[in-house]
Amino acid sequence: MPRVNRYLRFRLPADAPECVAFAYSPLLETVLSLHVLVDPKHHALQHDWVRRGRRLPAALRQRIRAFAFAYHSLIPDVLFPSGQGELAPLEEEVASLRRLDGETAALEFLRPLWDHEGRRDPALLRDARVRNHVARRSAHLGSDPRLAALIFDDPLSIPPRSSPRTPGRACRTRSSSGC
Repeated sequence: MPRVNRYLRFRLPADAPECVAFAYSPLLETVLSLHVLVDPKHHALQHDWVRRGRRLPAALRQRIRAFAFAYHSLIPDVLFPSGQGELAPLEEEVASLRRLDGETAALEFLRPLWDHEGRRDPALLRDARVRNHVARRSAHLGSDPRLAALIFDDPLSIPPRSSPRTPGRACRTRSSSGC
């Protein structure tokens, strides 16, 4: 069997530092931590932390799992920092999510469940085949399909509308979903 190089290599011109940007993002760190909690098996370095996470209240663990469609496998691009401008605190990053228009929110949160390769095609939001796939895929991930349906029905309730420390509208209005 041929030896496979499993590393990614980026070759950048030595005289083009503008090709590289680093950004700190409390929002992305939060989302990545949620990802580890819902799928810890391939994060061996985090197992001690995950074991401590098992002591979280059951209701909180259930809420984290209910929204896993947004961070289990793929993470919406809108949750990544831009790498330009000032480093924003969590509250500002959440505020920028609150300012999303409905179509952008829907397409961003659709992508982890139906990879549209970043193309903005609003027709996907009206496609019954896409909706059915999203319901099946979110259930397969252990998410609440009713919350994933918000992508189509009420996308502005997916990004938190309240303080980052309190449940968003989707959780407050759907208490039977496990939020």
